[in-house]
Amino acid sequence: MKAYADIVSYGDFNPKELRNENLTICIQTSEYSLKSTPALGHLIIGSLLSVVYQANGNIKGRVLYMLDEVNFLGRLKALADARDGGRKYKITIHIFIIIKILKSFPFNKSTFKITNYICCYD
Repeated sequence: MKAYADIVSYGDFNPKELRNENLTICIQTSEYSLKSTPALGHLIIGSLLSVVYQANGNIKGRVLYMLDEVNFLGRLKALADARDGGRKYKITIHIFIIIKILKSFPFNKSTFKITNYICCYD
């Protein structure tokens, strides 16, 4: 994971710490990076989900994944699987989708304001 962590952040971490409530990870990549190499986003998210799956529900508390602008990743099977079956593994997913909502639902800017939209799968 260190090689991939160095691409998007400073330093490295042990993903198994996600199981023990001892770790907060913030991964930020540019829109350009996600559009040009969505496989990198797939790898990072898939790896962080996989480490929780491997615990088979034997973790402290729950693990929260907060994702913004996932539409840049395209179809991500690991994320769909976590959304549909993550409860068994104590996974909670919050997906922030602002751009997609704005593109999908036309609105009058003078009378309607979207400040945030959250999809929560728990």
